[in-house]
Formats: sequence, structure tokens, C-alpha cells
Amino acid sequence: MDDYTGGYVLTKNSVDLDKPEDWANWLQLRRSSANQHNLWEYINPSTKEENLKKLSDKAAVIEQSLPRLANYLVPSKATDAAAGAKVPAEKIMGLDGLQFRRYRYQMSIYEGW
Repeated sequence: MDDYTGGYVLTKNSVDLDKPEDWANWLQLRRSSANQHNLWEYINPSTKEENLKKLSDKAAVIEQSLPRLANYLVPSKATDAAAGAKVPAEKIMGLDGLQFRRYRYQMSIYEGW
């Protein structure tokens, strides 16, 4: 059963590994989770071990995962800006409803580390 939350569709987040055919779904679930936290390049099983990126500074990886307001574009308030121009958000109050829900969802993932 799907659950629609904050602009994202949440589905069952586990796979029973009963047979080899289940492995692709399991791997996709792991890849999705790793990509959310910018970790796939460190754990990709298709990459030879000597070519995997080494995790030398966990703090740097966690910092990369932090949702930033500047990643959300909002209408410019500058009077000389072109009509419809967008700029990076500076305050959470500048986000529209959907952007706020996405930001809050991404923060919940980040805080779950």
C-alpha cells in the first residue's frame, strides 16, 4: 500500500530475500537509501573494491546531506529583477507549501542519521 506524504510517495521499504529474483529489488532499495545520503559511491557493489571512493571524513559526507534552503528557488522580491525571476531561499518563511513539506521531509531523513 502506498502512502502519500509531503510530495513523496512512500512504499514498502523492505524486501524479503526468499529467492535470487528478489535481490534486484533489495539492491534498488539499498541504492535509493544510499543515494539519499550521498553514500552510493562508497558502497556500490558493482565497483571494484580498489576503485571505491574511501570514506575518509564522515562529517563531510553528513554535511553534504544537509538540506539547504538555498537549494529551493523562490520568486525574487527585487524590483529590478526580471518578471518571474527566482532566487535561492534565505528563510524558511520564503518557501511555498510544497517546498516547505519537502524541506521538512529531507530534514527528517537527515536528522535520522
